Amino acid sequence: MEFAAWAVIVGAFAINYLAFRARAGTLTRQSWAGIRTRTTMASDEAWRTAHDIAWPWLVAGAWIMALSGAIALGVSNSDELAAFILLGGLVVAGIPFTVGAMRGLRAAGTVQGDDT
Repeated sequence: MEFAAWAVIVGAFAINYLAFRARAGTLTRQSWAGIRTRTTMASDEAWRTAHDIAWPWLVAGAWIMALSGAIALGVSNSDELAAFILLGGLVVAGIPFTVGAMRGLRAAGTVQGDDT
């Protein structure tokens, strides 16, 4: 179970890193990371707009993930409890991830132009 907890923590830090790159404007439109929908991929401005709105929500979700991983490590004497904490943390982290993505997508939909 320790491996799973560490995997969740590492994943959380990766998401946090990408969220801050999005905030800084250095997460460019590409095919491997970010909010990739037809709307956000339509233009650089739509991409930036979506990620400007979504980044704090992504950071919140990443910290929920990291916290659940850390707590799961602390209860290593019970694999069942650690699994419950990890899965619960991932489910709860999905809430701010979804809210951020939906808000970002809605904002990107208001952007005019297409530079694909």
